[in-house]
Amino acid sequence: MTTIKEIAQIANVSTATVSNVINNTGRVGSNTRKRILDIIEENHFSPNLVARGFRQKTSMTLGVIVEGVTRYNIGLIMDGICEYAEECGYSILLDILRFNSITPTNGATDAHIRSVEKVSNFLLNKQVDALIYIGTYIVDLTGLIKINAMPIVYAYSFLDESKAGENEYCISYDEKKAAYDATQLLIDAGHKNIGCITGDIESISAQERLLGFQECLRTNKLVFFPEFVKQGDWFYQSGYEKAKLIFSSSIKPTAIFIMGDFMAYGLFDASREAGISIPEQLSVVSFGDLEYSNYSTPKLTSVKIPLKEIGRKAAETAINALGGTTVSGVKVWKLPCEIKHRDTVRNIE
Repeated sequence: MTTIKEIAQIANVSTATVSNVINNTGRVGSNTRKRILDIIEENHFSPNLVARGFRQKTSMTLGVIVEGVTRYNIGLIMDGICEYAEECGYSILLDILRFNSITPTNGATDAHIRSVEKVSNFLLNKQVDALIYIGTYIVDLTGLIKINAMPIVYAYSFLDESKAGENEYCISYDEKKAAYDATQLLIDAGHKNIGCITGDIESISAQERLLGFQECLRTNKLVFFPEFVKQGDWFYQSGYEKAKLIFSSSIKPTAIFIMGDFMAYGLFDASREAGISIPEQLSVVSFGDLEYSNYSTPKLTSVKIPLKEIGRKAAETAINALGGTTVSGVKVWKLPCEIKHRDTVRNIE
């Protein structure tokens, strides 16, 4: 079995430098760090985590709670968490709630709270160092996990900073700015009559995206047409039905910002039935960048949510909090989105 001393000899560095790389401590140059990590991988070196944890009074393990594994956002967030944890020498202990009644608006129900309490206590008994909770929707989870002795990081969630506990953190994405940028893309293409199909308007996500849409129109001194704005519910059928309502109006928009890809697929079918060609007669920008959007007809221009980056930042925040190196006073990080440009926006100028 390869030892840390042998890794140091191969890399021509001190054992302390190898230890710093394994434990993500100290100052090690990026080139040296990469060389050591490559040597570790080539020699299948595995540090004794149990012994190291005993010395450092830590298990070098992050507990991760997910609401379910079938939602599109979970896999990439988990990938980001695992990737960063591995880079820092941490292991992951995963527990799945299999809790299917979470909705975009109901937040934490009593049944939800009981399930989370049971799972978090189980992970606590396994001596994890910190907990990461991955949400299905952006809902307020402030105070959901009542464990003050370790960092709690909510990923793909909402946290009320004014009520957050000392060890509570949240990693999400900037929905308002992303919606603003999506609307600006349509305006830059020459569109002035712009419609919008929202998600469930009682949800935080729909409200944030609508604010971004309205703010962009106001900044560009464009008229907000209430008859061009319809309330959907995130799913295909509502996109189809709300698009038909917009298409039946005597005055029609030349572009639509629709708040979810599933609804956009419904809009596509409604437009085909109405004889409206996309993007020749109607430009569309959506939100979510689901995998199918790159293969739809036409290929859908959509806002990409930084799911893997959310996972990495969640793991980074948890590990930094353990080491006392989080940014003082910062509880919530909202990561930037990007727009994946495809075939549903036409320049009309």
